[in-house]
Amino acid sequence: MLRFLSLMALCLLAAVTLHAQSGCTIESACNFDPAAIENDGSCLWTIDCNGTCGGTFVTDDCENCFDPNGAAPDCFPGCTDPEADNYDETANYNDGSCTFDLGCIDDTACNYDPVATIDDGTCAYVIDCDGVCGGIFIEDACGNCYDPNAQNDELTFSYTGSIENWTVPSGVTLVTIEARGAQGGNSSYGTGGLGALIQGTVSVTPGEQLKVLVGEQGYGDSDGAGGGGGSFITRSDDTPLVIAGGGGEPVVTMKPSLVTIRMENTQK
Repeated sequence: MLRFLSLMALCLLAAVTLHAQSGCTIESACNFDPAAIENDGSCLWTIDCNGTCGGTFVTDDCENCFDPNGAAPDCFPGCTDPEADNYDETANYNDGSCTFDLGCIDDTACNYDPVATIDDGTCAYVIDCDGVCGGIFIEDACGNCYDPNAQNDELTFSYTGSIENWTVPSGVTLVTIEARGAQGGNSSYGTGGLGALIQGTVSVTPGEQLKVLVGEQGYGDSDGAGGGGGSFITRSDDTPLVIAGGGGEPVVTMKPSLVTIRMENTQK
């Protein structure tokens, strides 16, 4: 009898040992068994929304975690904010679709928005000299309305003997052009007469090309002299903007021909 019981104990111990040696031996699996020696093919890698390795619970559009084999919970996604334009009183889950009428809700402001329901902090109360509510244009002592933050740059062209093309930079909508015609030639009778000095401010478009031609001083010798060439500024289609004629008769003062373009960045 004692021998029989000993054999039974050994069999049970062997069975327990064999059972403990099988299981999931892959460490990346969610049911990895560190005590298992032999992989029994039971490894699982997915943990469901209920936190169960290999579980079957799923999540719906309202983030409810439930057993798909049972009754599904109520799920009505939509806008649940009562202040939103598209508030849905039947929705039980906010899906981020809410929209709001943002704007200035102060009816004393010049940019009051009667449709707005929520103030966005943009209310303005002053209309500038350019007629813009909350604008930054100011008026100088001469009544000129301008942007105080505008960047003005100046560009000067001298005589080259050929037409030069100039492209209006980005943001520039006005240019003040000063053109000086070339002086007449010098001779034994005196110094050539000055060319005309013409100035004008014109509207331009960023990217537009202007043509610039600076006049050449007239040729002169002891017997006489020729008149100076005119300076011309036109648009690309040859529409004239500023033209300054060249000089002729001898005078004492001498001035070089040139074209100066002062750019005014007034684009809002």
